[in-house]
Amino acid sequence: MLRRMPPISTLIIGGTAAYHIDPAQYGRVLDRLELDTPYGRAAPILLLETPWGTVGFTSRHGEGGLRRSARFLNHRANMWAARHVGTRWILSWNGVGSLHPEWAVGDMVILEDVIDFTRGRIDTYCEGDIRESLWPRARKPFHPAVRDALRQALPASEETVHEGGVYVCSEGPRLETAAEIRLFREAGADVVGMTLCPEVWLAQELGLGYGSLAYITNHATGIRPEAPSGREFGPRVAHTCFPLLLRAAQHLSHA
Repeated sequence: MLRRMPPISTLIIGGTAAYHIDPAQYGRVLDRLELDTPYGRAAPILLLETPWGTVGFTSRHGEGGLRRSARFLNHRANMWAARHVGTRWILSWNGVGSLHPEWAVGDMVILEDVIDFTRGRIDTYCEGDIRESLWPRARKPFHPAVRDALRQALPASEETVHEGGVYVCSEGPRLETAAEIRLFREAGADVVGMTLCPEVWLAQELGLGYGSLAYITNHATGIRPEAPSGREFGPRVAHTCFPLLLRAAQHLSHA
């Protein structure tokens, strides 16, 4: 049975390298929730005490190491648990490949839109019995208040920030081919990853305001074939993104 918890207004979902950080370095850990939902066991949620309130934190790919690929995550359980603990806002970071040669590893992107090229994931809570409260609405995937909170937090960053990026989500777990990347560029994508869908659609169905900060970890296949294939999946990603999302959560505490 699901436990009843004090409400957590903001949940931070850690992506690439989240398993490298100790959240206790950023606040006092009050509890660790492991919740069973109607869709199975959700990823553990840590309750982190901050000067402006309690923030939830979960590592999308596992704790202590890279345990699960996005294709095999229980997205429905994770989003349902977020709503159960009273979440209003979700902030995530997502490691991405750049589709622009001039966008460098270490740059960050405030995402504006999504192209969903996944095909084998359950992306809705509707299972034949369509309920009005869960009916997918035609609106932008990222909530304007959450995107604004990210903008306010990012001046504290020394990294280059790109505004208004389009994320294309591929199925994975394999990397994309050069031909697929050319297709994604023609479709208008700026960055590519495997983690954002169906997370963002499920959050939208549940009425949760969602926003994502994309951290460029590499160039996508074929974008810079002449350059060394540098990839940044180490602790730097998490230690850059997590404090920024905590600052964004502070701004959302007044929303």
